[in-house]
Formats: sequence, structure tokens, C-alpha cells
Amino acid sequence: MARLAWRWLLRDLRAGQLWVLFAAVAVAVAAATAVGLLAQRVGIALERQADTLLGADLALAADRPLPKALVETARQRGLQTVRTLRMPTMALGPEGAGPLRSRMVELLAVEPGYPLRGELRIAPSPFGADRPAGGVPTEDEVWVEAAVLRALGLEVGDVLRLGRARFRIGAVLRRSPDRGVQGLAVAPRVLARLEAMAATGLLAPGARVRHRLLVAGPPEALEGYRHWVQEHLPPGGRVVAAADSRPELRAALDRARAFLGLAALVTALLAGAGAAVAVRRHVAVRLDACAVLRALGAGRGRLLAVHLGELAWLALLAGAAGAALGWMVQEALARLLEGLAGRSLPPPGLGAALAGLGAGLAVGAGAVLVFALPPLLALGRVPALRVLRRELPPPTPPLWAVALL
Repeated sequence: MARLAWRWLLRDLRAGQLWVLFAAVAVAVAAATAVGLLAQRVGIALERQADTLLGADLALAADRPLPKALVETARQRGLQTVRTLRMPTMALGPEGAGPLRSRMVELLAVEPGYPLRGELRIAPSPFGADRPAGGVPTEDEVWVEAAVLRALGLEVGDVLRLGRARFRIGAVLRRSPDRGVQGLAVAPRVLARLEAMAATGLLAPGARVRHRLLVAGPPEALEGYRHWVQEHLPPGGRVVAAADSRPELRAALDRARAFLGLAALVTALLAGAGAAVAVRRHVAVRLDACAVLRALGAGRGRLLAVHLGELAWLALLAGAAGAALGWMVQEALARLLEGLAGRSLPPPGLGAALAGLGAGLAVGAGAVLVFALPPLLALGRVPALRVLRRELPPPTPPLWAVALL
């Protein structure tokens, strides 16, 4: 029956009877494949970008210093760690240099090794070319954003006061990975070394300090550490994953994936409607042949099996063509996104690619089979008497099968 179904498929394709059905399956599979693969590539790119936006793979945040056991356990598991603290404070210009100026700033104090993901970029002047920092400020200097210099009337090399300590402005801070993770920034940033905070006197009781432990490393070790740390966080502490650092981007991606999925679903339904029309025409052409086969002793089950086998061969060939077309379409869309965003999308992994192709085949072939099966069910009900009486009306599919499908 499989060989007979293959021979019938080749004959019908040569006769031009099934090309509409072939195109319907190919279009449905291409739409589902393109949407699935593109959404996966954008999701991978978003996760990688989230790592750089957070400055690490994982962050532990609390309103008080985190226990040293968290750091020691992370290092025992082969993970990198960096401590940071963030707080709002007032930055003052040097004394005796005209009217005293002040500016509310966001003070970020970090350990050497910061950031674990992404990079710091600094410049020698507000309008100078920036470069990778290659480290963190020394204990007697700070890096400030250009807004601090404008507000206080200072230049690189001048003195900036933070609490009781005085620091030399070493560079203009152009980019830091976790800038704006918590929303819109309301104050410019000042970056200092964590060891220099004791001299400022700002870490007094009641200060609005947010402590963080940044963690990065292999995914397996990171996942085990994350489960362990959930039970050992101090009261008020929380775990911030890279995927949670930009919820607005995640929500936008989910909405885009839902919209594209809806478009693919509508495409599959339209392809299924086209398949139903093509199969009805095909069934009308096959009525006489099926009547002859019934007269020669073929049962309903055999006729249905042969025609389903022909449709299965068609779905396999058209699905392969549609999967290739969907791959090319998503590649073209990815190139278009690269031109708009100025950044290339990562290729999907082997598992993601196979999952996307499988989903496309399932959606496309499934929709077409559902629409095409009721007319095929009617072929098994062709009476053998139609060989002699051509005026007999074509059979109709069973009502229960149509309703169920």
C-alpha cells in the first residue's frame, strides 16, 4: 500500500492535481518554522544581553552586608564573585573654589573584577573617545558620568568630595553594565572602589545602601548554587537572575512571540482551508477509480489507507520543502533585524533548530491533515454500483468524524 500510494502521488503530481495541496502544506510549515526559529534566536540574544545588563549571571541583593558564607560557597563551586554596594548620596565640589555646588548622585562601589559580564567604558573627557576601562578605580580616585562634571563645574583631574573623603576624578564614566537595571536613572553615577567606602563615613546606620553579590560561572554550577542560596539568604534578600534584569524587554519579546504565533496559526488555518478545497477536487476526480477498486474487492479500510498514505507522502515532501523555506525566511528576517539593531542574532542551537522544524512540521501537516481527512473518509464509502450508475451522488463524510476533527 505504501508503494501504491507513492505511485499515485507521482502520477497526480505529474497531472497537476495536488500542487495546490503541496503549496498549502509548504506554506503552513514555512510560517510555523520561521516564527519558531526567529523567536528562539531573539530569545537567546535577549538572554545574552541580559547577562551584560546585569553585570553577571546572577546577583544576590540585600539591604545589609551579605554573609561571607555565600561568597565562600560560590567560590568552592567554581564560580566568580564580586561584591558591590549602591546608594544615593550628595557629591560636593572642592572647598574654596567659589560657591559651593552639590549634586545628588548614585554612588556605586565595586571590588576589583567588576563587571563579571559586559564591560566598563571610560573616556579622558566628556567628549573624548571612550575605551575599555580594564579594571576599576584606585582607592583615591573615582570615575563620574559627564552630568556630574557639568553640575559641579569640574573637570577630569579635579577633586570630588563624598562624605568625609576626597577623591580625584580619574575619568568620565561612559558605560557600566548594570546601569538602569532598576528603571530610569534619576541621578548620574559615580563609580568608586569598595575599599575606599570606609573613609567616606557614608555607611552609617540608616543609610540607604543596597548590597549585591554578583556571581558568574558555568550554567550547571550556577543552577546548583542558585538552589542552595534560596535556603541561605538573609531576611530581605533576593536572587536576581539575568533573565529578570530587564522585564520590559522580556514582556516585549513575549508579546512579539504571541503575535507572530497568531500570524503563523492564521497562515496554517488558511493553508488548511486551501487543502480542503484541493482535496475535495481530488476526491471528485477519484470517485470513479475508487468505484472500480470497490468492484474488484477492495475494502473501505484499504482504500482509506492508500489515500492517507498518499497524503502522508505529500505532507512529508511538502513539509521538507516548507521547512527549508521557513529557514530561509527567518534567516532573511534575522539579517533585516541585524541591519536595524546593528547587532547580529546568535544562531539557534541544534536542539532549538530541530524543535523549530518539528513544530513547523507538526503545525502545518497537522492543520492540513485535519482539513483534508473528512473528504478522504468519504472515498471509502463509494458504492461499487457507481461503475454502472454514474449519476449516483458522491458520498459524504460521516458527521461524527467531521465534528471530532
